[in-house]
Amino acid sequence: FRASFIEDLRNWEIGAPYTPEALTRLRRDMTSTGAVSLASTRLAPPNAEGVRDVVLVVEPARRNAYELGAGYSTTEGLGVEAEWTRRNFTRRADALTLSTRLGQLQQSFNAELSRPHAPELGHTLSIGATLAREDLEPYTRQGAELYAAVEAAPRLELGRSYGVRLTADTYDNTSGDISNAYVASAFLALRRDTTDIRLDPRAGSILDARIEPAFATGSETVTFARFTGGGRIYHSFGEDDRLTLAARAQAGWMEAISGNVENAPPDRRFYTGGGGSVRGYDYNSIYPRERDALGLNPGGQGMLETSVEARLRFADHWGAGAFIEFLKTPIAHEI
Repeated sequence: FRASFIEDLRNWEIGAPYTPEALTRLRRDMTSTGAVSLASTRLAPPNAEGVRDVVLVVEPARRNAYELGAGYSTTEGLGVEAEWTRRNFTRRADALTLSTRLGQLQQSFNAELSRPHAPELGHTLSIGATLAREDLEPYTRQGAELYAAVEAAPRLELGRSYGVRLTADTYDNTSGDISNAYVASAFLALRRDTTDIRLDPRAGSILDARIEPAFATGSETVTFARFTGGGRIYHSFGEDDRLTLAARAQAGWMEAISGNVENAPPDRRFYTGGGGSVRGYDYNSIYPRERDALGLNPGGQGMLETSVEARLRFADHWGAGAFIEFLKTPIAHEI
């Protein structure tokens, strides 16, 4: 590793009083990069001023990682994914990743360079390019994308992410007149996470909000802003928190700054359906169908989803869940 990278991981001022939390965060920040398989710390003997060096001991992870996966979903069909990652690409725990996805609805190829803790601790700078094709019910899209983003680590209680994106897309099988679009956009996202267990929350809440201004040209020219926000809450009961009640709400809205919001690219409008949205429906298959008959671009100008769920763990490795989901059909712009 570069000495400058290790120095950037220091989360205390030199000469500050010792706290075990500081060393815990140092180890966590190092292992979260994926460049090491193990990180430990110890304190060296104090010098004449009573200051002790922190010794960081690491075991490197394999420089090359290969991943291959396959899956089937009733909403998205069959798909396979493959990924190759070169770790510690420039000796600052960064990673170069090449990945591909071949599915019935979506196919893509992505190249990305990620630099953990580059802008600040707990945040990763990602720069990449994507070629993608989507064959969805409301439209078919083929396009290319360049992006750069700073993403906050999910473990942070308060996270701020931001970035920019350039896309060039063509559309087929749509009811509207948009056949191509070139879009420059930026985003700012805020997230507050107080849940206790990241992958299986049993208490706490998650709040997030995102704003994305964009300028689109091509078949039509329009400047618009896209807003999304939502929340989740979890509460558990009984011995060992075996029963967990969860609720979720998600909303979105798009507003034109100049031009007509009806001319926004089809993939920037709102759809629902599929896992993580309205289960039991095909991915992005729910939108105002009257727009097709009127010859308008598919998708809604806004959307609102809510759901409630009960999860019961009746054994160490077994459980069951029941849920009810509510949907306000993605809102169509008044004509």
